Amino acid sequence: STTIAEKLGDERYFEFLNDTLYLMTDPALRHNAEILKYIGDEVVFTWSMKRGLKNANCLRIYFDVLAQVEKHKAMFQDQYGIVPGFRAGVHTGHVITAMIGHLKKGIDHSGDVMNTTARIAGACSPMKAELLTSKILVDKLGSLPEEFREVPLGAVSLKGKEVQMDLVKIERRN
Repeated sequence: STTIAEKLGDERYFEFLNDTLYLMTDPALRHNAEILKYIGDEVVFTWSMKRGLKNANCLRIYFDVLAQVEKHKAMFQDQYGIVPGFRAGVHTGHVITAMIGHLKKGIDHSGDVMNTTARIAGACSPMKAELLTSKILVDKLGSLPEEFREVPLGAVSLKGKEVQMDLVKIERRN
């Protein structure tokens, strides 16, 4: 996104970002996701375990967002000269929600799963993957819907993690 921001300038970049985020609304609602927060150009979606696993919502949302962008590709090209692209990491685990801070208080969501998911997303580019997930999540899903294909990548070292994690690349079948 740094390159896009440099090309568009601050105000146009935030218009681009907001138009992109707007397209995520319907997929989030369709797949029972909550938008936990925005971190720069990153969107953190969360689900309860039951809602995320149901119908593979936690995977389907990624492809649904891509479909929304594809539908609006011409608008992005005309208005900004660029079409947004995405990479995503998906993981599962327990999250702690608590009040933090003294002068500026806020409710934050924390836990190893948050850090690990960010590290999985960060592994997308070097692993030439658009959607990576932990094998732990794939195992919890039981079996992937037929529209998806899993490509096991084996144990991978993730930045800041002492123990390697088995990752899986998720692709949509043609």
